[in-house]
Amino acid sequence: MDLRKFIYTEDDEDLSLLPKEPSPGLGTGSLSVSVNTEPLKADEELVIRPARLSLKDDVPYLTVSNDDEGLLDVLELKHATACHLKIFIVIEKLRGEFDVMKDRERVREEECKELRAKCEVAMTEFEKNPTVVALREKISTLSTLVKEHKVSLNTILMESQKWVGYHQTLLTLESKVTSLEAKKASLKAVEVSIRKEVEELKQDRRDVVNGYRSSYKKDHTWASNDLATATFPWLDEFVADPPGRIEALLSKKPPSLQRCSPSRTQVPLPSSQRATPSLVLVFNPMSPPADVFVVKPQSTQL
Repeated sequence: MDLRKFIYTEDDEDLSLLPKEPSPGLGTGSLSVSVNTEPLKADEELVIRPARLSLKDDVPYLTVSNDDEGLLDVLELKHATACHLKIFIVIEKLRGEFDVMKDRERVREEECKELRAKCEVAMTEFEKNPTVVALREKISTLSTLVKEHKVSLNTILMESQKWVGYHQTLLTLESKVTSLEAKKASLKAVEVSIRKEVEELKQDRRDVVNGYRSSYKKDHTWASNDLATATFPWLDEFVADPPGRIEALLSKKPPSLQRCSPSRTQVPLPSSQRATPSLVLVFNPMSPPADVFVVKPQSTQL
C-alpha cells in the first residue's frame, strides 16, 4: 500500500493534489523508495505496531508491515523521522494552498452567480426592449418576404426555361419569314414582268382598234341587206305544200347515197382542187334542188 494512502484518511479527499512521484529533496532514505508500495489484497489487514528503539533514535515511532509479504521494518530506514516531518510540512502547505484555491473558487462561483443574475436581468430587459421587439417583428416579416421571393424566383426560373424554347421557336419563325420574304421579292419581280406583258398586249389591242375603219360597217350592212332581199323560189314551193314536198324528197334517193364505181380514166383530184364547203351542193331534205347553189353574199374589196 502506498504511504500517502496510509497517511491520508478517508475524509481528506482534498489532499489528492499531493504529487505521486517522490520528492527529489528527500534523498535515498525516503519512505517512497524503501517501503513496499504494492497494494494490499482484499482479505489482508494493516498491522500497526510500535517500532523497536535503536541506539541512535530517541523518539519511538510506528512502523507499517505486512506479515504475509514480509515488508521491511521502518526502523531499518535512515532518517525516517526527518522524512515524516518533511512530508507533513508539505501536506500542510498543500492543504493551505488548497484552502486558498477553494476560497477563490467559492468567490468565483459567487461572482459567477451574481454575473449570471445580472445577465438574466439584462437579457429580460433586452427582450422587453421595444426596439428589439420591433426588430424581431421586422425580421419575421423579412423572412416571410424572403420565402415569397424564393417562390417567385423559382417561378421565374421555370418561365425562363420555357422562354428558351420560345426563343428557339422564334428563331425558326424568323428564318421562315426571311425565306418567305425572298419568295415575295421573286413573286413581285414576276408580277412586274407579267404587268409589262399585259401592258404590251393592251398596247397591241389599242393599235388594232386604232386601225379599224368605218367601211367595215358599211360592208356588213350591205351584206345583211342583200341577205334580207334574196329570193329562194324552191322555198316558196316548200312552204306552199310542206307535207307533199317532204314525201317527194323522202321517196327519192339522194345522189350522195348512190354508189358510184370510179372508172379507170378517172383521176383523184388533189386536196387543193377539191370542192370547198361554199361550192358543195346541199343534199339534205331542207336544201334546194341540185341545180340551185347557195347564194353567198359578196364583200367589197378594200
